[in-house]
Amino acid sequence: MKQLPRLSVCVFFAAALSLPPAASGIGLTIGDSSLVKSEIVVNFTTYSDENLATDASFPRKTLVEASGGSAEANWSFENNPTSAVFSADTVKASTITALATSENAADLEFTLTEGVNYSITGALSATGQLGQAISVSVYFKGPDGTIVDIDQTVPYFLGTTINFDEIPASASDETEGFLPAGDYTLEFSLGVISTAVVGSNSISGSFSIVLGDQSGSSEPLIGGTPVEGLEGWFLSEWFGYYSTEFAPWLFHAEHGFIYRFPESSNASTYFFDSAMGAWWWTNTSVYPSLFVFDPPADRGGTDIGFEWLWYFEGSSGPRWFSVLTGAHADSILSFHP
Repeated sequence: MKQLPRLSVCVFFAAALSLPPAASGIGLTIGDSSLVKSEIVVNFTTYSDENLATDASFPRKTLVEASGGSAEANWSFENNPTSAVFSADTVKASTITALATSENAADLEFTLTEGVNYSITGALSATGQLGQAISVSVYFKGPDGTIVDIDQTVPYFLGTTINFDEIPASASDETEGFLPAGDYTLEFSLGVISTAVVGSNSISGSFSIVLGDQSGSSEPLIGGTPVEGLEGWFLSEWFGYYSTEFAPWLFHAEHGFIYRFPESSNASTYFFDSAMGAWWWTNTSVYPSLFVFDPPADRGGTDIGFEWLWYFEGSSGPRWFSVLTGAHADSILSFHP
């Protein structure tokens, strides 16, 4: 389902907290100097795109392109009654020329009025030419000192895989724990460094820090928590059971194989449904309603076009849907699995 890169470097991280519900969120404010940045340096010429976060809502996306490469990130921040999530569902940096660097970075300053738990999660992978390098940095500091401090430039070696716990870092590094009230700084960056060797080099992945709700997400986009005893399986309160083994393809217990569009976010999620043969859109607020983009006729021959459907949760093999809009409103459709 997913082709593995020939050269790979993987770095893993994690974030979660618990507080009683509060209408205003978990008591967190974002500093005005918080920054999201994408930057490319090609043959000593700098191309950059910077966004200042003046409130608790980061830009959805930063993108910068130059002849020597590109840098792109899809950042988001949500402060809910029981959790606050800062994440990048998609982070990319790539170069195609010699003497070029590409970097994505985020500097988050925030203040907690009450103590909460946290965990930090993420997965990064890279491909490139032998002799090139990637850089990864995670710096997390609180009122009591450094919590996580990782700053590494890793050369590409054929067949090498580097995990989070294999990267030299300070002894105080923790990917989950408790944060007392106070001021915090989180800096995250990843980049690609091209030497005199010409070739395609890239790094991509995701990153998330969750504050609050100790039962919170280990798979931030859909909000699933790990299922004990089933590696790679998650349970989402709104989306049900699914496996991320073939990500970005997900295997859903009811929908089967569905492809998650990389630009999706918590508030806007696009899937390609392999059994239905069509794209559909949904999110946490509307599911099990979904908007389907012109699917083929169902098993009974009904062809609906672009319409809203209601999925009868729990149905599988076949799945049943009620048409909510259009000429076929109130019709019942069935699709495998």
